[in-house]
Amino acid sequence: MKGDGNLNAKTCYNLVYHVVQKALTKNSPNKGCEVSYIWANRIPKPEVCPDELASALCTSISNSKNYGLECFFQERVDLATIRRSCRPDWGVRQEMQLRLYNEAVDTLDFEGIKIGEFIRLFFNGNLVLDENDSKLLLSI
Repeated sequence: MKGDGNLNAKTCYNLVYHVVQKALTKNSPNKGCEVSYIWANRIPKPEVCPDELASALCTSISNSKNYGLECFFQERVDLATIRRSCRPDWGVRQEMQLRLYNEAVDTLDFEGIKIGEFIRLFFNGNLVLDENDSKLLLSI
């Protein structure tokens, strides 16, 4: 299953990395996510992350088990952070799409979104891990 969003892996991973790092420093892991939090400490900074790994890490927000970033699916990200992390690819079109999504799910707070929902809406890559993605994640 492939996402129909228009943001590539590098752009999305900039945001994913920010959200994960913030969660790692501010939150304690939910029950059952302890291993994922330990694993998440090993993800690379966006500037040194190869495209294929960035894509696999974005995919893992949406769907992963035992390794990956799915435990961070519920982390919220505000619009200002999205704008800052996703520039220059983030624009009016994406803001309108985010506003429409939040209205459709009866969320009046269109200033933010869960990172997992962001990936499902805006990422143009895989939304389910395939064998190659799994191998990349296990290599971290």
